[in-house]
Amino acid sequence: LANMAPAYPASRAVNEIEYPSCGGLTDKPHECNTQSICMDDPREPNSCGMACDIPGICIPRNAATCQTGTETCPQGQKCFGDLRFKCNENDCRGLCLYPKGDGSV
Repeated sequence: LANMAPAYPASRAVNEIEYPSCGGLTDKPHECNTQSICMDDPREPNSCGMACDIPGICIPRNAATCQTGTETCPQGQKCFGDLRFKCNENDCRGLCLYPKGDGSV
């Protein structure tokens, strides 16, 4: 993943930015466009994700990367551990994503 921020309109408030859902056990699971990848939602680290049929989210392939525990993300984004890697929670490669709009992390 390149160190570039997702291309979201600057006019949108951070709490309005959502990532499309994908996968999961549904009749017609949504597929991500070619600029995104379907992953378990790293903003929900305690969820069993797609392994237990919970939809994932489409994460832009150009999402900025970070080290968890640092403040290296573009404004409005936070560093969330990349669940594709097994690592220590405080020392992990992460993805810069906008927090969930419901007030949770």
